[in-house]
Amino acid sequence: MTRRPLLILAFIAIYVFGIATPYLARYPLALIRPAISGVKELSRQTSPDGVLDAVVIQDNPGAFSSYLYDLYLVPKGAKAEGLSADPPIVDTSEGDAITVNWERAHFLAVSTGDSHVEFFGNLWYSKRIPDYYVELTLSTAGRHYLQENGKLRGQ
Repeated sequence: MTRRPLLILAFIAIYVFGIATPYLARYPLALIRPAISGVKELSRQTSPDGVLDAVVIQDNPGAFSSYLYDLYLVPKGAKAEGLSADPPIVDTSEGDAITVNWERAHFLAVSTGDSHVEFFGNLWYSKRIPDYYVELTLSTAGRHYLQENGKLRGQ
């Protein structure tokens, strides 16, 4: 083979590997992520019927960012994060930690304080626990992000 086809073949192989890297690295990184990052379980509360745990995870993304908080609903005693976990049902940043209170089985009150709510799901269900549903309500809104004049607070 001449040099030009080898260079083209090498370029194509590097390009394909570059595109595949996030997918190839996902599983090993998911296994070691808690060990190398600032992720920790902040609280865990079991539902009144003993089926689910509401787990609040705190993530420290680094020096130039505030803590991130995620709420997971998982089978009692199960891990909240990992390859088999459902995505978080509440995701907040820039403020207070998420707090939860089981009002009764299937009904969970969530308080986000003055955090920025990036995602809030008001109904949870999972293939991991068939025919089991949880309704989430936002119990307090905390401070307003906007001032009376419509500008962001702190401006």
